[in-house]
Amino acid sequence: MIYADDRENEKLLHKLFMSGGNRKVDPKGDVMVKRLPHGDYQIGEWLIEAKEINDLYRSILGIGRNGRTINHQLAEMCEVCEEPFLAIYGTQLKPYFKGRKPKAAEMSREIARMHRVIKSFKMTVYSHFPKLRVIEFATMDAHRPTIIGSYGCAGNHRRNRRGSA
Repeated sequence: MIYADDRENEKLLHKLFMSGGNRKVDPKGDVMVKRLPHGDYQIGEWLIEAKEINDLYRSILGIGRNGRTINHQLAEMCEVCEEPFLAIYGTQLKPYFKGRKPKAAEMSREIARMHRVIKSFKMTVYSHFPKLRVIEFATMDAHRPTIIGSYGCAGNHRRNRRGSA
């Protein structure tokens, strides 16, 4: 069974239902949506926190709906789970400028800043969370088959830190 958090992206949930079936409407479905205390997905013993690259940036800085940082989320996941994952998807950084359109130079500086912040986070993530595995995907659509494909595999084999079998 794949459990998906009820706060997860609607588009992604719909695609998961299309691939794995919705347990709520089909007893043979592999996907069930419910409120998860940690992570965005639970597959067997695995907890997966999924972050779009721009959401990751905001979460590193603590900008978001509840002010929690990714470090808080990962620390909690690592406390309750032996096999936590961070799945990062997307590659296009999109700076946000409230209420105005920035000039090209300002946009370029902000994108460079975003790259530096994310790179610094990635360089230190394993020292802070040794049992965490980080996997990256070019798009949200590339992320979905991994979740569906992992169903049935969770706990049956170990993955290395980079996410390959």
